[in-house]
Amino acid sequence: MEKLDVMYTTDNNYLNQLLVSISSLCDNNKDLEEITIHLIYDRFTFDDFARVIRLVGKFRNVQLKLYNYNLIKNLVKDNKIPDWRGTSIANARLFFEHIIKDVDHLLYLDSDTIVVNSLKSLENYDAAICMAEDEMPLEYIKELDSDIKTYYNSGVIWINTNKWKEKRCEERILDTLKKRQKFTYPDQDLLNITFKDEIVTLDPSYNMYPPDIYYDNHSLRKYLNNIGVKRNQISKMDKAAQNPNILHSTTFGYWRPWHESNFIHPYEKLYRDYSILIQHESMQIESDHKPGNKSVYKVINYIKLYTPKEIKDKVKRLLNK
Repeated sequence: MEKLDVMYTTDNNYLNQLLVSISSLCDNNKDLEEITIHLIYDRFTFDDFARVIRLVGKFRNVQLKLYNYNLIKNLVKDNKIPDWRGTSIANARLFFEHIIKDVDHLLYLDSDTIVVNSLKSLENYDAAICMAEDEMPLEYIKELDSDIKTYYNSGVIWINTNKWKEKRCEERILDTLKKRQKFTYPDQDLLNITFKDEIVTLDPSYNMYPPDIYYDNHSLRKYLNNIGVKRNQISKMDKAAQNPNILHSTTFGYWRPWHESNFIHPYEKLYRDYSILIQHESMQIESDHKPGNKSVYKVINYIKLYTPKEIKDKVKRLLNK
């Protein structure tokens, strides 16, 4: 693979995270002849555009294509897809084929992803939809659709656009919407319900959550068991953690890697390093590294991991009285 097309969808609330993600993507894929970033944006100011264009201009093999969300906004609104965290821009990824043309393969990335390796190996996957497993509790999956065997995360999606169209994927998503309208994670739930037997599983290295990096395999199993999650690829986690491709900056503890006074998130230093690389003062994190806090967190975390569920349930019942 010598060419990579990457889609982001974001508004200006996630601009800083977007810039870090783009920077990491471009910095770790200089071996590609061409990277085209397809950015579907909403509520960008002139300065927002300038920051993105200035960053992309630092990389000789990268070009940028901009698409106003208004071009497809009505598709989202007319089909009554629920907003996610106060905005509907996240759902734009479902309707990419209306505005992104002449692309054979397309990689969708959430703005809070950090690329840490070359993505050439994605060429080994060639299906309409490829996604990595999510850390979703079994109870939620069962309530969503009892026929779903594996629940996938929509933060990283590798799409063969021709097969997407051949399988009428967008039309089938709209058919699902006609049957139900209530979703907790709108675009993600829609993809899982509509294509439950067809999604090809990406190696976990393409979408790694903070616990995947923070814990060893034994502790990770305990952690997942305690939150009611079963992952089919747990045996691959050690190898993936040693050589990850994409890190997904989901919440760890109470923090994201860009939060101030963040002393524990596994991606904090990496995020801060890319923020500094971009050389924009407002993105640099003033992290409060307190050794005592970190030690206390580790002790609390150990107790949470190894306390039997029955005891934890009793404590919860006592606290709720």
